[in-house]
Amino acid sequence: MDFTLLEKGMGVKDALSFGQQAAKDRKFFDSMFQIAISNDKKSDRAAWVIYKAVLECDCAFALEYKLPLMEGLIQKVLSPAAHRELLKVLLSLKPEKEDSFGQLFDRAKEWMFDLQAEAAIRYASLNVIELAGKTYPEMIPECWEIIQDAKALAEGPWQRRCKKVQEGLNRKYQKWSEKKG
Repeated sequence: MDFTLLEKGMGVKDALSFGQQAAKDRKFFDSMFQIAISNDKKSDRAAWVIYKAVLECDCAFALEYKLPLMEGLIQKVLSPAAHRELLKVLLSLKPEKEDSFGQLFDRAKEWMFDLQAEAAIRYASLNVIELAGKTYPEMIPECWEIIQDAKALAEGPWQRRCKKVQEGLNRKYQKWSEKKG
């Protein structure tokens, strides 16, 4: 397979074109996936191709990669760009019912408080924390506290997003508490 496409500059049209190919060709998708989680110099572009294949090109077999993707994100140190794109992909694959979701939750807490992490990684990590609260309402108080602590890390849009997530979790917790009795 020719991977020179990952060595040159790649624009949005190229990424979409390769994403369309990956969405149809399992072998090509698998090759891109392995590169994306390898953290070599091509991983950023490969992660972008995976992102396009799953989120924009309706890859029919993407769910088969949910667990390896979750394990890769939990266990490996990835480049910021690959990390960001792959975390978005994982969230689209509904990881909350997997046994290793607790590990992802713990890693998301670490990423949220990593001052060196890109804002997009912290935002995606916030989405993991929110997903945990929505899926497991008994965790909402813990999620709320994590988000409260994270609000101090930045101003403006980050604080507004944290507040919005907290408000949504508050509503979910109230409904859950009322049902519980």
